[in-house]
Amino acid sequence: MDQPALLEYFNLIDQDNNGMIDRDEFQRMLRSQGLLRAADVVTKAFNDIDSDKNGLIDQAEFLQWWSIHSASLPTVDAAQVTIKQLKTTFTDSAPTQQELVDMEGFQQVLASLGQFPSAADLRLTFSETPRQDSRYFTFDEFLKWWLGQVQD
Repeated sequence: MDQPALLEYFNLIDQDNNGMIDRDEFQRMLRSQGLLRAADVVTKAFNDIDSDKNGLIDQAEFLQWWSIHSASLPTVDAAQVTIKQLKTTFTDSAPTQQELVDMEGFQQVLASLGQFPSAADLRLTFSETPRQDSRYFTFDEFLKWWLGQVQD
């Protein structure tokens, strides 16, 4: 993965947009890739990446870690395929070329992904998910929401 793609991936992991990956975001990233690990393994991996030991992974630490370990991490490329699939599904559900989906489009995206929330759950999720424009999801907003929904 080239550096711009890797930085884009970093930004997707950084769900609170503070420029750092915390332990919860790191754990969600692992889960989104199907890498469920014991807490002590996650802590060790996180601490190995967090070279300045401030409890957060910044972009430089992430890039450094990636440059050393990328050959042994094929799952991240698999995650990119998943992101591309999500993008295609999202784009196919967007009624305009602006690639924005309203609540109906959001429901279509979820149905395409095999998710069928109740009408009440759909309205609640749509209304309570932080977005720049409360009427629509952009793909990036949807992806951050999607990655945050991955459960053990």
